[in-house]
Amino acid sequence: MGICPFHNDHKIGSFIVTPSKGIWKCFTCTVGGDAIQFIALYDKVNYVEAAFNIGLEFNLISSVEYEQYFSKRKYKAKEIKNIQKSIW
Repeated sequence: MGICPFHNDHKIGSFIVTPSKGIWKCFTCTVGGDAIQFIALYDKVNYVEAAFNIGLEFNLISSVEYEQYFSKRKYKAKEIKNIQKSIW
């Protein structure tokens, strides 16, 4: 039990972590999820980026793999924008 990091919480006990299930929940702001969702919300990134950040932090992936994935995503996003511009 603790204080929720996602809203201006002053009530100890509103934030609960259940390690055996790998989940957490705030009963005041109703936000909850797994470890990856926690990191995503806390770091203000999407779920995939949070998973990669965890992998990088715990040496489950290399920084090269991390960079390769995100450079491909940036390239695809740029490609999609170019296609949209050509249509409009």
